Amino acid sequence: MTRILRLSLLLVAVGGPCSCKSQRPDAAAPGLANITQAGDDVYANLRVPQDWIAKESLVSLRLPSGESLQVHLNPVMHHGTTLRLHGKGATTAGALFLTLDTLP
Repeated sequence: MTRILRLSLLLVAVGGPCSCKSQRPDAAAPGLANITQAGDDVYANLRVPQDWIAKESLVSLRLPSGESLQVHLNPVMHHGTTLRLHGKGATTAGALFLTLDTLP
């Protein structure tokens, strides 16, 4: 059984912040999508505009535990890149897998 976790997201682009708290942003909006859990691991798509990657933006995430973390985007990343964050899953034994979904 897959359980949807509640993750909130604050996207910080170079030049100013953009807040996105929607669990299911529309196709054109930055944010998290398709959040699922398998065992201790959590999987999510991280939707960001392509220019945020080129500008090496920071993306701040707030986890269900209340912990915040920042993901630094860099130009070597592309659509489909998956980041594995050990110890950031549903439990400290799990991982958070973020798959980059670039927007035009």
